[in-house]
Amino acid sequence: MFREMLILLALNKGPNHGYGIRQMYPGVSINNKTLYNVLSRLETDGYVTCEMILQEKKAAKKIYTLKPEGRIYLKELLAHFTEAEASDWLEFQFRISSYDLLGKEDLKNILDLRENYLRTTGGYVKQNIENAAQDPIYSLNAAHICSRVENELAYISDLRCALGIRSA
Repeated sequence: MFREMLILLALNKGPNHGYGIRQMYPGVSINNKTLYNVLSRLETDGYVTCEMILQEKKAAKKIYTLKPEGRIYLKELLAHFTEAEASDWLEFQFRISSYDLLGKEDLKNILDLRENYLRTTGGYVKQNIENAAQDPIYSLNAAHICSRVENELAYISDLRCALGIRSA
């Protein structure tokens, strides 16, 4: 579902071909087979259209366009954020960066789930720092994780303010 969401997000910005979609997310691994399988499935399901563009002295290029049904489906994918997905920073970031496609309740749910995940993780790590004080590497790693958790919690607080969304 994550790759489906990324592809639909790319097409939400305008018509594109497969290579162009891949170029939009340089830090995300999407191989050609997966990309074109997902595009084919999205076309079959009626979420995108595909147009063959003939090019002189080159292979024809398939240009994909998001249909209104695809935009609705994209919004559903973005809004569907589970506790399991809340542990994935990339899943969280793509949804938050698509705030303009989501309602306030969906955004609140996304922020609440990520915040709960971070508080649980941070609490667990803090608890274990005390138990492993004799291991300097573990202690250093745990302190680093706690710092990252605190920074992200501050980021979520800033997002709530910017979006006008109260905490749970």
